[in-house]
Amino acid sequence: MNQMPKAAFLDLIDRRLLMLLQKDSRTSYSELGSKVELSTSAVNERVRKLFNENVITGCHARVDPKTVGLEIGAFISVVIDTPNHNAAFLERIRKLPEVLECHHVTGEFSFVLKSLVRDTEHLELLLTEAIKSITGVTRTHTMIILSSPKDLPIVNCLHDSGRKTRGV
Repeated sequence: MNQMPKAAFLDLIDRRLLMLLQKDSRTSYSELGSKVELSTSAVNERVRKLFNENVITGCHARVDPKTVGLEIGAFISVVIDTPNHNAAFLERIRKLPEVLECHHVTGEFSFVLKSLVRDTEHLELLLTEAIKSITGVTRTHTMIILSSPKDLPIVNCLHDSGRKTRGV
């Protein structure tokens, strides 16, 4: 039996709350209520439901990597020789603090990783000792991030799911 998509129970107020919380998760329920025209207790109940339904999966502080000594960001594309090695690869990747994201992708690569490291020496160690040493990894391709003109961890909750995006 198919489960109903989570988005099916989200109304416009839920979506507006999600957008506001993504911009600043420390906003008080009172302030949120004034912005979406609900009482503080109604906002509290809606936010609790969004957490319980795993629509909201956590609240996080965003840290500037350079302020903690992580000067280099990189995208690392990885080829795994056979899907039989994917589970072991993922198990190792999940344990690497330098890897922030891991995406299983289509195309010539199996996975794309986003990483943050101190310097090029740290990147070299990550590649040679941690990633390329995993059974099944046959090739990597690394792109160093020069700058990130747009790097927002915000999901557009107000999209019209029946319309194609035109960038406006």
